[in-house]
Amino acid sequence: MIARTWSRRVRISTSDAAVFQAIRYLECDPELAEEPIVDIAISIEPYRSYYRIVQEGTVVREQMSAQGVIDTLHAELTILSFADFPTSPLIHAASLRRKGRRLILVGPKGTGKTMLSLHLIGRGYEIEGDENVFVTPDGVTPRPRALRVKESAIPFLPNLGEALSEAAHYGNVPGLRVYNLDPRRAGASHWRIERGPVDAVVLLCANHGGYSSSRPVSSLSLVREVMVECGLPQAGRAQAIAAITKVIGNAKGFDLSLGEIEGAVGCIDRICEDLP
Repeated sequence: MIARTWSRRVRISTSDAAVFQAIRYLECDPELAEEPIVDIAISIEPYRSYYRIVQEGTVVREQMSAQGVIDTLHAELTILSFADFPTSPLIHAASLRRKGRRLILVGPKGTGKTMLSLHLIGRGYEIEGDENVFVTPDGVTPRPRALRVKESAIPFLPNLGEALSEAAHYGNVPGLRVYNLDPRRAGASHWRIERGPVDAVVLLCANHGGYSSSRPVSSLSLVREVMVECGLPQAGRAQAIAAITKVIGNAKGFDLSLGEIEGAVGCIDRICEDLP
């Protein structure tokens, strides 16, 4: 099984069936615009009544359960992802492209970024990710990670029932599953991640059960709202804020009251049609 960060390809193997099913939740193998710099091999080996996590022949951690293994690897992959861009701020956003233009959907958890993204895939949008984008000198770099779909979203995604039934899941709360869904299993013709500028920023505001509508937002308001969903590095915070301001300030801004999904998709279509 392969998991990716921007500069690393992590190959994870195990002979234990339970562990294999658990670590599939971390699977992530998109096409990246740049080849990986580092290949990392990790194996999970049953030993007595627990598991050893072995990297390049060295035992780096021991865990008592498959759940413990996946928690450890999940944390390590997150650390490696952030280590790829140690001085870059990040924005909590989904990233999609349409006809060569990139738009990012910004909003707190629960506003519907992943749900809207899945419906946009069905309309021919190319998705890069639904979680984070790093702000880099040339614009943004979406963080490699498959889509995370909550079990509660399944009734609203009838076309993805089969794909989700076959997807790996993580259950940190009894009765609540989160699925790891490769965009290609959600209908995307391909899954490619690139660095590049942002053409439009859409601020999502949940209006579940209501109508969807959008309106333009000034650059000043856009930067202020996006900053709420940003993480800044420990050092160089002033430079990080300046980088966010530059990237966001050069994009067109909109807010989207996200209610009924067809209306929301229509709003995104109109936003993209008006981009230069």
